Amino acid sequence: MRSTIFISALLLSNFIYAEEIYPSGCLPVVIKGNSLILSAEKYNIIAVHNLSKGELWVINPGYETGFNPLSSKLQAEKWSSLVLNKQLNSYILNCIESSPGHEQQISCRDTLAVCYWPKALVPENRKGIFWIGEDMDMLPLTAYLWRLGFSLS
Repeated sequence: MRSTIFISALLLSNFIYAEEIYPSGCLPVVIKGNSLILSAEKYNIIAVHNLSKGELWVINPGYETGFNPLSSKLQAEKWSSLVLNKQLNSYILNCIESSPGHEQQISCRDTLAVCYWPKALVPENRKGIFWIGEDMDMLPLTAYLWRLGFSLS
């Protein structure tokens, strides 16, 4: 009986979360709480992966003075990329689970995989904080970034 429950739970977990695989050269970011907290000193181009099987909004609530709230809608198993190249002490992202008639904040640690390219270069004409490439598979997302002049290696 216990082995049946264990096997069922193991199989079910494969249907709840996507596989966590990072693109080449993209180093994982540890999410230590319910929110993702990033520093522009360390990170430049961040890739965010929705590991859940449902739609998710990744939002910045706009706490930092002078910045408008930013959000990115991510379908299940899709990626978005964030350019973060202004000097900030911290940049906070929250996760909102979304389905028709239902929205609630959930733990980013349980639903996101996040990584950054330590050697990434941002073109001079693309400075700031903004989502660049949203809700895409990883291969088309990296191709899109290269086409816009971003260097990831």
